[in-house]
Amino acid sequence: MTNAASKRAWIIAAGISAAVIGWWIWPGRSRIVSGVAVDAADIERRAREHPDSVDAQVAFGSWLVQANRTEEAAPVLEQASRLAPGDARPYAWQGVAAIAQHRYGDGRQLLGEALRRDNTNTTALRALANLDAQQRRLRPAIRGFERFVKIQPNDADAWQRLGLLLIGVRENYRSFDALSHAAALDPRDVMTQRSLGNMALYANRLETARAAFTAALAIEPRDPQSLAGLAAVMMRLDSSPAGLAVAEREADAAVSAARSAMALRTRGEIYVMQRRLPEAIQDFNESIALEPNHRNTYVMLSQSYASAGKPDLARMASARFEQLTDRQLERDRKLGPRTASKKGHKELVSPSEQSGAQRNELRQSKVTTERLRP
Repeated sequence: MTNAASKRAWIIAAGISAAVIGWWIWPGRSRIVSGVAVDAADIERRAREHPDSVDAQVAFGSWLVQANRTEEAAPVLEQASRLAPGDARPYAWQGVAAIAQHRYGDGRQLLGEALRRDNTNTTALRALANLDAQQRRLRPAIRGFERFVKIQPNDADAWQRLGLLLIGVRENYRSFDALSHAAALDPRDVMTQRSLGNMALYANRLETARAAFTAALAIEPRDPQSLAGLAAVMMRLDSSPAGLAVAEREADAAVSAARSAMALRTRGEIYVMQRRLPEAIQDFNESIALEPNHRNTYVMLSQSYASAGKPDLARMASARFEQLTDRQLERDRKLGPRTASKKGHKELVSPSEQSGAQRNELRQSKVTTERLRP
């Protein structure tokens, strides 16, 4: 992969988190329960037999919240707060219950009360970080999960969420590290393996990407994103006719599993390398119809049109790319400066430098277009 292509690929990664942050609802995927089997009747019995025990009331109240019985949990947790006003736990679980009831302002306030009493309370830290992620407050969510994994470094779910959020603010090398942690802790999580594969692919760590996509497909054999990712890996590992034929089969399987923008875009790239420009143009256009704001597709479409001797269409695709890039630069400015990359990693290029790499590719496309003009 060329340096320009590598930079271009990093830009693609920034869109991954947008599609996954939305499913974060408490406590759906959050691993609140320790995994130890609990006897609900025994928990309730102890709470009723020991009304003055904070531990008994918190245990019962937290169980009710996790069972989505938030109305019943309210008086139990309020009793715990009265028994021990300085204890963070009742406030944390009241905050979780408020968020489950869509009372987000109350939830945020209660979680803040919990953290003022104990800034290491993991229930409150996780719930607040999830709430920040849901409300697209990416930097606070990242800080929350960073604090969480320092306290609980073996929590795969928290590492995964941290990695996905870091993609959203373009800290791609740190995202790769976080997702690597998550995959090591829970190798059977398909989303983790798929996301790690994407980040490894865009960092040109092809063997790591192949291993991650292969692991995802071992769990979900027809996962379309992993099939498309594996096709992209195979295309880069072996660009010989035989290698591209293997990559094309993977891409065909991805399109068959789900005719997604990613699968079509990947197959289009393979067609370009095979010099099958009409098929490539068809796949790129279909991909754009499904995902009209994906900038990289317009780059490839413009170049394909130019190579096919269609300069007017190449300029149209180029113009659309420029419009989307200007919008992205404005979003980047709102995000503010990014944290420096970790020691030992190559420094990430700035958003403007990344866009410059794409602009340089399009300038080459435009030169070709001008030469083809009648």
